Amino acid sequence: MKLLILSCDTGDGSPGAALALCEAAEERGIDCVMADPDKFGRGWTKSAVIYSGKKLKKSIPRLYRAVYSASGLLDKAGITSPLYYANATYAEELADYIKAEGFDAVISTHLHGMEAMTAVRRRTGLSVPAYGVLTEYAYVPLLSETDLNFYFMPHKGLAPKLMDKGVGPDRSRVTGIPVDRRFSRGPTRAEARNFLVIPKKKRVYVINSMGLKPSYVSNLCEYLAGLEKKDALIYVLADRESELYEKLSRKLKKKLPDEPMIQTAAYSERENFYIAAADVAINAADGVLCARNAALGTPMVLPHTVSGTESGNAEFLAKRELCLKAKSAWDCALKARRLLDDRAEAQRMVSIEKMNAFSDAADTIIDHITEGKEK
Repeated sequence: MKLLILSCDTGDGSPGAALALCEAAEERGIDCVMADPDKFGRGWTKSAVIYSGKKLKKSIPRLYRAVYSASGLLDKAGITSPLYYANATYAEELADYIKAEGFDAVISTHLHGMEAMTAVRRRTGLSVPAYGVLTEYAYVPLLSETDLNFYFMPHKGLAPKLMDKGVGPDRSRVTGIPVDRRFSRGPTRAEARNFLVIPKKKRVYVINSMGLKPSYVSNLCEYLAGLEKKDALIYVLADRESELYEKLSRKLKKKLPDEPMIQTAAYSERENFYIAAADVAINAADGVLCARNAALGTPMVLPHTVSGTESGNAEFLAKRELCLKAKSAWDCALKARRLLDDRAEAQRMVSIEKMNAFSDAADTIIDHITEGKEK
């Protein structure tokens, strides 16, 4: 069997979910290829990624909110969006690639891929099975205009909304969000602290900077340092090769030059160790990032965000006591500190995480597809 997994790097966790599916497939001896569907487009089509991409979210947050709201209105009205037409323009190219490479099924972990495969099915008549893996806990506007064989959901709480949009239990299944092996089979807290040489009694915060502004992160660090004593450690995870890593390092050195409890750590194979070692994790309300925390059993606080999807994720998870939702950097620091002080509340959150983590999500999805269980 040969699988094609479509995923886009638009600032969310879609590529991480795709990687997890590839790992599960390859463990079973299945040939698996990851591709960005937007690369099949031409000219203005490629720029359509900005419609819901990280550049718009970072540079013009108000416009991003307006676009997200407009998407919701189109979804409610049942009007086909410009995003669908943008992805539909390369349907023939994508169909030709699928046929030429002999793929037996296509899995999309991002809305762009789902839109593209919907167009492939409608315009080219290609009958290859197409699956959608939903990597956000909140309902994503425009999902209703996709039409795939089957959808995999992160949580049963999303089922009623999908039902309203025409995706019933005959075309969907709750599997959780796929996370790669280093998280789904990750270290225990004790193992992680031993590996990172962190004393057992240290109070540890981990801030994942992905999707957060450097100014927000540095303010958060300042507040946490002010609330804590010397027995705490605050790790900030960032991409060493990115401009963000340099900005964070400069800001932290300028604001807190003599504060040894704050350390900037680069994203690496050790990311899972930092999260597992933490008493609390703070990160943007991205579905995959939250699923990773849950898989490792780390309590989490989700900052306020301008993103409609992330705001919906935070609301969804907070309502089910899977996280605490913060209104500001100061509020985020207070709630993170609260989870360290109130171990009963933190342990309750971990217990709920374990019931909802679905650490085997990638395996379940691959098994479902290879066995054709929806037929």
